Amino acid sequence: MKSILLKGTIFIMVILFFQVLLYKYLPFYWGNRQLGCKLINANTELVNQKYHTFFIGGSNTYRHVIPSIFDSLAQINTTSFNLGSDGCYPPESFYILDNLIDNYAGIDYVFLSLDNYETLNDENRYGTTRTTYYLSWWYYLNEIKYLHYSEDIKFKLVMLKKYTITYLKKLFGIGFKKDVIRYFFDPNYFHSIELLGPNKDGFLPFDTSVTPIELMEKNIPSRVKESKDFWNKAHGADLSEVLANDAHYDLIQFFIAKAQRKGIKLIFILQPKTFK
Repeated sequence: MKSILLKGTIFIMVILFFQVLLYKYLPFYWGNRQLGCKLINANTELVNQKYHTFFIGGSNTYRHVIPSIFDSLAQINTTSFNLGSDGCYPPESFYILDNLIDNYAGIDYVFLSLDNYETLNDENRYGTTRTTYYLSWWYYLNEIKYLHYSEDIKFKLVMLKKYTITYLKKLFGIGFKKDVIRYFFDPNYFHSIELLGPNKDGFLPFDTSVTPIELMEKNIPSRVKESKDFWNKAHGADLSEVLANDAHYDLIQFFIAKAQRKGIKLIFILQPKTFK
């Protein structure tokens, strides 16, 4: 029995060793193709510190924040780049922010879209590389802390299972060997320059017969009103009755402090969207 346990332990340790070794050779963005394409194709400009302002978030950022318009309207001199990617939620968005701060110099401003934590409700996303690649022990513990401060017991139990399975998949490299192989052996996978958008600044509108301007004219006024109503309601609320998740709040405070140490102004945004 002891011999079996010993062999099993050694086998697990060998797997973990090779996984740690593998992750050292993978860039931080390897599991997010849209983000990877942006960082690789704009690498020269990023290294030369052409861009000083960045936007991080999900599809609301990727498909709606137009850097050229932002720069033209900003009251200060900015050169911005859109690092948004479809389906990007906390803690992945914080993971991207973390690595952006650590790996790139000359950053003045980062706008980070606030959103709920990844719920893994979409079965096409649950357990995939896209929702697994960024997980580390630190981010997994943050997810557990997030659940600890959540009110719904059923939600806690369901998400504890999902978060744990997802983390174990990352730890043992289960389910994304194909994507790792693709990263190393498919030179075109991360070089789809069209993902940078028409202006090569990271903004890419949705593929639709309605032009982006027509879409904005139709939807933005109602979305802005909803956002204003949301903020007015929050501003006028009794703070003692507001149910804020302490884990999310602590994570925000952690990255505000980290950004300040690098001289970066971190600005959190709540984009126009439908609130429930």
